[in-house]
Amino acid sequence: MFNMQKKQVRLEDYSRKDINLLPKEYFNKKKLRYKALTISLTFILILSSASGYYYYLLNKIEKVNQEKIRVESRIKDLTRTRNEQDIFLALENRVDAKLNLLKSIEENNASLVIITSIVEKNLPKDITFLNMNSNSDGNITISGVSGSNASIAQFIHNLKETNFFGDVFVNNITKNNISGMSHYSFSLVCKYWRK
Repeated sequence: MFNMQKKQVRLEDYSRKDINLLPKEYFNKKKLRYKALTISLTFILILSSASGYYYYLLNKIEKVNQEKIRVESRIKDLTRTRNEQDIFLALENRVDAKLNLLKSIEENNASLVIITSIVEKNLPKDITFLNMNSNSDGNITISGVSGSNASIAQFIHNLKETNFFGDVFVNNITKNNISGMSHYSFSLVCKYWRK
């Protein structure tokens, strides 16, 4: 009838049951310590990550500043070099201008020697050659003193015959009487044709 069989208790059944002999506050404190530890570790992890990133950025900034200093130094060097090149270019231009001026003076002096030689060869005997000037248009002004108007006319004819002078004309003639003798001061203008 009644089957009273004894239920057999196994060890496994006891191991599955939570038998807690400690008070509940102990477990609450344990959970709180675990949470605090987790929060502390998380905070330390975040802080160390932020600190590492901060030092990484500082290192980057230092490298950028060093590069900036290097670039600024290079810019100063290039600016100094460019200024020196500008000075050398200006000096070169001045030397070229002076060289051209010297060449021009040399050519004009050569022409002046030729002109003076031609004028002296073609002077009549009673004409004294006093002065000769030239301008940039190629006009030459010859001044002198003559004993007669005929000598001045002969001088003009002689200059035209050389084929070195063109457009020869009298600019002015002034008669002077010195100790009863007549002298003529004159000025001629002509063009020199270089051959």
